[in-house]
This record gives sequence, structure tokens and C-alpha cells, in this order.
Amino acid sequence: MVNETGEYLGQTAISQALAMAEEKGLDLVEISPNANPPVCKILDYGKLRYEETRSQRKSRLHQKNIEVKEIRLSTKISDHDASLKIAQAQKFLQKGHRVHLVVRMKGREQAFASQAEENFRGLIERIGGKLEQSPSKVGNQISATIAPQSKE
Repeated sequence: MVNETGEYLGQTAISQALAMAEEKGLDLVEISPNANPPVCKILDYGKLRYEETRSQRKSRLHQKNIEVKEIRLSTKISDHDASLKIAQAQKFLQKGHRVHLVVRMKGREQAFASQAEENFRGLIERIGGKLEQSPSKVGNQISATIAPQSKE
């Protein structure tokens, strides 16, 4: 058993430990139940819970949330529209997000999939960044994932 100041009190009976905690107006909390004998501490349980939630909230603030932004394109996209999508993707990468590019092919466009893949690779080169998932064709769409360049 450990008291509220962290001083080791030795092994005591549960009833005696509860009486000591009640006398001080605090709680008896089991710290390590798997130890032999189990270790208990006299402390304010409400304060302990408050500090735990506060430290969890603080750790969540320091986490970096990485989002995946999706940009959809067509095989018949004009140069101006493509440059706008490229600028948008570069802005996402600068903010630290991943970009998932998707080109959907409709109808007869699927017959010219190799040409669409070449155009797609050209777009990826113009965007920059680190290619995380290489372009792959699944069904009627070609997709790739680009991650921001590592800051070294």
C-alpha cells in the first residue's frame, strides 16, 4: 500500500486500508492488480480521472491528422481545367494531405486506356510529390495516390 504522498506503507489488510483512506477523505485505488500482492494507493479518484482525461486531450492536440483528398478527372479534360486540378492538388500537398487522383473512362474511352494512362502519368509528373501508390487500372478507372515530399 502507498499513501497520498507516495510513501510506501507496507502490506495492510483491506479493511484497515479502507479505514485509512476514509479517515483522510480520499479513495483507495488499486494501481496494479496483477502484482502479488496487489498494490493500492490512497488518492482522490476524481482528480486522477480529471488528470487522465486532460492528458488524453492534450495528446490529441499534438497528433497530426493526415487526410486523403480525392481529385476526379476525365480523359477529355481541357488544358485549362487540368492546370486548375493540378494547382488544387499541389495546394493539398503543401498542406500535408495525400492526394488520390482518379480518372474515370466512359464508354468508348475505355478502348484508349493506354493513351489515358500516358496522360495520367503526365499529370502526376506535373503535380510533383512522392508517388505513394503507382497508377493502376481497375475497371473503368485509373487511380494513383501522391504523398507530400518529405521535409529533409
